[in-house]
Amino acid sequence: MRQVTWRRAGSTLLTVCGSLLIVIFWLGPILFVVLNSLKDLPSVSLNPLSPPTSFAQAVDNYTTAWKATNMVRLLANSAYSTVVGVALTIFVSSLAGYKIARTRTWYSGAVLAFFTISMMVPFQALMIPLSFLARSLGLYNRLVTLPLFFMGGTALAVLLYTNYVNTVPIELEEVAIIDGCTKLSLFYRIVFPLLKPISATVMVLYSLRFWNNVILPLVLLRDQSQLTVPTALWYFTSEYANQWHLLLATGIIGLLPLLVPFLSAQRFVISGLTSGAMKF
Repeated sequence: MRQVTWRRAGSTLLTVCGSLLIVIFWLGPILFVVLNSLKDLPSVSLNPLSPPTSFAQAVDNYTTAWKATNMVRLLANSAYSTVVGVALTIFVSSLAGYKIARTRTWYSGAVLAFFTISMMVPFQALMIPLSFLARSLGLYNRLVTLPLFFMGGTALAVLLYTNYVNTVPIELEEVAIIDGCTKLSLFYRIVFPLLKPISATVMVLYSLRFWNNVILPLVLLRDQSQLTVPTALWYFTSEYANQWHLLLATGIIGLLPLLVPFLSAQRFVISGLTSGAMKF
């Protein structure tokens, strides 16, 4: 009996220690960034692990970062590109995933394989072709270009929707067709409402991807008034010196808008990713 008790106690202790290590591993860098965004540059450079000592310095960091980067404009640009990009991604990917899942032919498997293979292509190999494509279409240096080109990375969303549609009973669609429902009406009235968990998953994953994307805006946009929040980090870097305290403060400002959608939809993320895993 004592041996079983000691085993349970040891197992509980290992679980607690492992959980603490995971928390430290994930929250440690965030805490490091927050603390150093509240200090002046010498303190960040000489003693980055020391706590902040001046509230006025913290306020000055965030005020300077906000004004120097024209943060209101950057937040508006990021919000526009992210919201429109995510909406287009959900719209196109849900239709594509539904069609692939419900079409049992060889070419549906080929299309799905194409989407899978496209995820292996590094973005660095596509930067120059995307730039030439934007110029040839007259979309270079235009904010409307970002959400359109963001859709080039929807392969994962198509795979997620295809996987999830396989869990939706096809009998519901057969009954709706017997009642005279059209294909498009069938999808948006019957099927799409059932895809809420995976839609929330796609929304969270692609909101993070689009909001934090720094390379594509630099490739497609030149006018500073059309850049997004991640590109503001370049304001405080140079060849000979970096203003780390302002750079970190800018990063924290850019992080805050993502907390609301992520925290509100996080309970759908795991369920959306795991649902139908055995039916892929």
